[in-house]
Amino acid sequence: MKLLGQIAVVTGGSSGLGRAICEAFAAEGASVIVNYRRSKSRADETVAALNVLGAPGDHCTLRADVSRRADVEKLFSVVRRRYGRLDILVNNAGATKQVSFEQLDRLSDKMLDSIWATNVKGPLYCTRAALKLMKTTQRSVGPAWRGCVITIGSNAVWTQNASNMMYVVSKAAAHSLTHCLAKTFGSLARFNAVAPGLNRTALTATASRSRFENVLALTPLGRLSEPKDVAAVVLSLAADMKFVNGQVIVVDGGRS
Repeated sequence: MKLLGQIAVVTGGSSGLGRAICEAFAAEGASVIVNYRRSKSRADETVAALNVLGAPGDHCTLRADVSRRADVEKLFSVVRRRYGRLDILVNNAGATKQVSFEQLDRLSDKMLDSIWATNVKGPLYCTRAALKLMKTTQRSVGPAWRGCVITIGSNAVWTQNASNMMYVVSKAAAHSLTHCLAKTFGSLARFNAVAPGLNRTALTATASRSRFENVLALTPLGRLSEPKDVAAVVLSLAADMKFVNGQVIVVDGGRS
């Protein structure tokens, strides 16, 4: 029960990496807000799974498109009314589309804007709203309290092996955002990023079999990462690594 009594928001928490993170937090006693954009049924399934883990959490689902500032502000206003505090934010929601690096003409304006808005503006919007609530929490708990913000980046920033070029650029920006926030707001929260390798999730469902095989062949540990591998690192950052700030931790079995 390392997170007993703590409140955590996980964006894109209804499936894949997000769901694994929600389950890791709930198992340690946190109350988890499962954010989703499209599938309420899938988010409800995640909350149902959290409720049978045996931890005494007050879990719920909240819909919001993190690329829209108004949606994000509404989400955190509901968190404020229901819970009155916030301890952990995980910026996990992401967007991409399969386009080979050579096909620059296929990167439409709509696609570029969508990827940038979700992968960069989304974490900024969510963090900005979360910090306001974390200030309230710090005032009630004491100046020694610090929140925790974890953003899911990507090892593609170094390997350049990804769904498309804009995805890589957006994740590099998310890493840089983490560094900027860590330097500026370290008295209020710790800011870190986790950079996974290729996982089999809904986000990578369109990846070719050859891509999975190529990544596997280049991974020294001899297997692809699973959502639970990433969730374990996110949990450690939230619960244990209290003097780690401004870091990007790569979780890819040595691939990069």
